[in-house]
Amino acid sequence: PVIYQGTMVGLIDISGPKDHEVDAIGRKSLLELKAYLELLISNQITNENSEIESIIRKQCTAIHPVIEWKFHDTAKHYNRSKTKGLRMPPIVFRDVHPLYGLSVIQESSHLRKKSIQQDFKSQLRHLKDIFQASLAYNRLPFLEHLMFELGEMKAQVDQGVEPGDEVVILSFLREKVHPSLEMVRRLSSSLEKEVSEYFSSVHNDIGGNNSYREEFNKSVRMINESIMLYLHQEQAGAQKVVPHYFEKHASYGVRHSLFVGKSIIKDHHNYHVSQLYNLRIWQMLIMCGSARRSAQLVDKIPIKLRTAHMILVQASPVAIEFDYDEKQMIVQSPESSRYELLRKRMLRATIKGANEYLAQPDTLSIIFSNDQERQEYLNYISFLQWKGYLTKKMDEFLLNDLKGLQGLRAIRVLINTSKPEYSNLDITQMAEGKDGIEWL
Repeated sequence: PVIYQGTMVGLIDISGPKDHEVDAIGRKSLLELKAYLELLISNQITNENSEIESIIRKQCTAIHPVIEWKFHDTAKHYNRSKTKGLRMPPIVFRDVHPLYGLSVIQESSHLRKKSIQQDFKSQLRHLKDIFQASLAYNRLPFLEHLMFELGEMKAQVDQGVEPGDEVVILSFLREKVHPSLEMVRRLSSSLEKEVSEYFSSVHNDIGGNNSYREEFNKSVRMINESIMLYLHQEQAGAQKVVPHYFEKHASYGVRHSLFVGKSIIKDHHNYHVSQLYNLRIWQMLIMCGSARRSAQLVDKIPIKLRTAHMILVQASPVAIEFDYDEKQMIVQSPESSRYELLRKRMLRATIKGANEYLAQPDTLSIIFSNDQERQEYLNYISFLQWKGYLTKKMDEFLLNDLKGLQGLRAIRVLINTSKPEYSNLDITQMAEGKDGIEWL
């Protein structure tokens, strides 16, 4: 056998017309040949592995460790094929179960607009005071006209600021107001000081005051970082239950996607459906933990932001494929179109017969479509209520139709944010059939 790094990579078989013809000298030569072949093969394997890694980096960028084996195998066949130099073959994982969750900052759009409004009100008030003071030194009609325009603009800002308004206001400040301040600052030493203080308070690049917006952004960032770190830590425990593809993204909250199934695991025989059930409970646990993390920050962040938490249930499996253009995994099977629509629109879900969004602070909302999904998650809710992660305050709703989506239902349950988030060791205990969930 020819051994490379502890693995047999080849086999030398030498035969002759007569038995026992190889003498000591011949055996020595064969051992030298074997050593030469081992070196030759090891160099070939090293070179091929380098080529494969180069192909993966060029066409796929960073890859989740759990599915690297699939990319390696595909790149290996591609490297040896006649189509090398063209696009790699599709990388598809079929019959995988999706788990999608969302921890969203409540009223983030409204609060962001409000912070922008507060910044502009403060800035326009400051400018109006400066120009009012300048009229005592030089009552130019142009300065009076600027005072009038600033007053009109402030009245408009008091009514609210939309994204398009922001561009108009900043353009007015940069092109008309700020150049005029250069003239005003020369009227007196006190005005020179006022104008200098004003310019030190605005953002040089955009010409706007960002103090309230920075407080809002800092609050969002602190919540996102806390939840993202928590998810990252808990992934170590979840991957011990069963290897799975996992990704997370942050904007005004954190969303995560998880895909699990035989096709994702290199050793398909190590997958069992009970591992899917464990991951569904694990997902609910990390949503409770995320709620706890964000609730603990309420008194520590500049703006008191609260979070709502949602899970989308999809019992039927889907297929995911690596998109070489976007450099990411996408859900690609035709039957997955409804699931993709739900992922994008679930945050807008409203309760039928009530003027109320489903997502509410410190709650876990579970969106589903049929009785089988409902019963499975009611069992999980009962278990987490028994463990103390969820309270007994629970409601079931029919949801209003979303565009292209009908027949949606939901369970909403209040999270016990005073309950410490679980250790990732708990999920390992689940995998061993402990901790009171043998009924799985």
